Amino acid sequence: MVVKTTRAQWEGFSTHPTAESLSAQAIHDMFVDVGGLEEFWVRWYVDRFVNRGYGKVKFVVGKPGAGKTHWLKHFSQTAVFKNYLAVAIDARKERLATIDEVYRAFSSQLLWRDLVEGAALQVIHQQLGYPEFTGRGWEFLKWAESERGLEPSLARRDIREAVDGWLRGLDLDSHFMLVVRGWLNQLLSGDAEEPSDHLEWLIGGKIGAAIRRSMGLIGNISQRNARAVLASTAIFIHAIGYGGLVITIDNLEVLTSSTRVEGIPYYTRGKREQAYEMIRQLIDEGPRMPFVFLVVAGDAPGLGEAKRGFPSYPALWARIQNEVTTTRVNRFSDWIDLDRLWDQDREQQSQLATVWEKGPVELSLPPIPPNMVGGVGLESGVTRRIVASILTKMIRSESDSEGYSL
Repeated sequence: MVVKTTRAQWEGFSTHPTAESLSAQAIHDMFVDVGGLEEFWVRWYVDRFVNRGYGKVKFVVGKPGAGKTHWLKHFSQTAVFKNYLAVAIDARKERLATIDEVYRAFSSQLLWRDLVEGAALQVIHQQLGYPEFTGRGWEFLKWAESERGLEPSLARRDIREAVDGWLRGLDLDSHFMLVVRGWLNQLLSGDAEEPSDHLEWLIGGKIGAAIRRSMGLIGNISQRNARAVLASTAIFIHAIGYGGLVITIDNLEVLTSSTRVEGIPYYTRGKREQAYEMIRQLIDEGPRMPFVFLVVAGDAPGLGEAKRGFPSYPALWARIQNEVTTTRVNRFSDWIDLDRLWDQDREQQSQLATVWEKGPVELSLPPIPPNMVGGVGLESGVTRRIVASILTKMIRSESDSEGYSL
C-alpha cells in the first residue's frame, strides 16, 4: 500500500516534529536507541527485575523535542513484544493529582473481559485439570457436560471451589478479589454477558451502596485503596501469563504550569504537591507494587524548576537525585536526561539523521498542543533540531507538489 504524505503535512511536521503525529509502524521504523537506554532497561528491568515480582519507577526528562514521547511509545511496543501489558497515559488529558486518578486513567484502558477470560482458562487448566480445553470461559460448562459427562450442579460447585483456590494463591486486595471472583463464577457458569457492575467497579466507577452490599463490597475505589487495587491488578495480570504491567505517563510538566490552558488540567500549588506526594509514595512502595514498571516523562525545564518542579518538594526530589555525579549518564539512575544522552552519543546522532533521510513516514498530524512553541530553536532538544533540519532540506529540494510517496 502506498501512503501519500502531502507537502502541507510534511511542512507542518518539519516545524513541529512530534511523535504524536506518527503511526505505530513509523515509531518503530524511525526509532534510535540513544545511549542504548532501552536495551539496557530491557536487560536489567524488564527481563530480570519487574517480571520477578518487583516494582520500579523511572523518570525520562529532556528539553521539548528531546524524543521523550517517541522513546516512551517505542518502549511500550518493546514491552508488549516481551509479553508485558502496556498502558499509556497523557498528563495533558488526564488529571493525575491522586493515586485513584492514576488508577482510573490506566484501568479504563484495560480490556477487562479478555483479562477475565484469561483467568478463566488458568482456573480450568490449573485447578480443574482440563488443559485440553481451549474455548471461551462461558463455553466450559457445556463442554464439561457433553465431553466429560459432568453433572451441571456438581460442575458449578467444582467451579466455585476452583476459582477460590486459584485466587487464594494470589496476594490480592480483598475487594478486588471479590469482584473478580464474582465475574469468574458467572463466566464459568455459562453466562456470556459482561457484568456491568463488576466492570464499573474495576475501572474506578461509582457503584451504589445497595449494589455494593450485594457484591460484598464496603466501598468504591478511592485514595484509600487505589494503590492496593493497582498492585492487585498487576498481580492478576501476571498470574494469567503476562510478564507484568508497564504504565507510561507522558507530559507530566503540566504539573508546573503557571497559566490555565483550555482542555489541559491545571494544578494549584496544593494539587501539585499532592501529586508529588503520590509519586513519592509510589517510589517508596516499589517493593509492594509487584510486576509494575512505571515510567514518567516530562520536559526537564519544567520538572527541574526550583519553584514548581520536583525540587520544590524535597521529599520527592531527594529520592530521584543521582547520588554519584559523573560525566557520563548512569543508566541505572532513576532520573534519565535524554539530552545528555544525545550530547554524549554523536554516533547515535548520525544514525538518527540517516534514518530520517530515508524519506517521509505516515503522518496523522493532530492539532499542535497549545504549549508548543512556533519554531524549532536551541530551546528544543537535539532530536527535534536534527529531524526538523533534515525535513526542511528535503522539502526545499522536492519539487513534486502532489506529495511524497512511501
